[in-house]
Amino acid sequence: KSLNRLFKQGAGRSGSRENKTPVIPDPVYGSMMTAALDYVLNYSSVIIDVWKKMQEAWGSGVTADLPKISEATKLIQFRDPVRKILLAHPSHWRKLSWQSYGDVYDELHLLRKACVITILAYSGIRDSELLSIEVGCCVVDKGQDGRNIHYLNTVLHKHKKGGVRDSWVVIDEVVKAVEILEILTARVRAASGEKRLLITDGCSSLFSVQKDFFGKS
Repeated sequence: KSLNRLFKQGAGRSGSRENKTPVIPDPVYGSMMTAALDYVLNYSSVIIDVWKKMQEAWGSGVTADLPKISEATKLIQFRDPVRKILLAHPSHWRKLSWQSYGDVYDELHLLRKACVITILAYSGIRDSELLSIEVGCCVVDKGQDGRNIHYLNTVLHKHKKGGVRDSWVVIDEVVKAVEILEILTARVRAASGEKRLLITDGCSSLFSVQKDFFGKS
């Protein structure tokens, strides 16, 4: 199945253990993280809410009433309810307000990237470990002072042949990013039986409301 095409994990590397990754310049890093955190903390609720309402509109207002027409015609009929949804949920952070479901799909892809950036930047995990995170990977425990401590469970690959389970203490922003990825991938994970959160359908239709991810619409 196409959904079983996960992002490839990096092969094990040999040689020096010295970190040779180039440092991101501070101005670039600062701007990137500001944008990523804005998406995760401030824009995500609106984007996801609009996406869910689009799914409801497609399921109850389009396909149910027009079961025998072509998908192209269904999409034309879909435009009007989408416009109403978008008007009720302004995209104040965009230079141009969203006008169509295509704009929402663009925002969903940006939100997904923002989650990945946030997790990598504030957890300390490597990209190979990021690719191992699964639904339910964030757990919480109580510290000695009674405060909650959040852990991110993943698989450590560097210098570990085959990988070993590991946990990382993470901040609330990382937990939020993981929760968003769980929402964004819920449909594709249900269709594929996958638990991992970095999963793709192999094309650009990951968030399309009319797709069921089994080759049918």
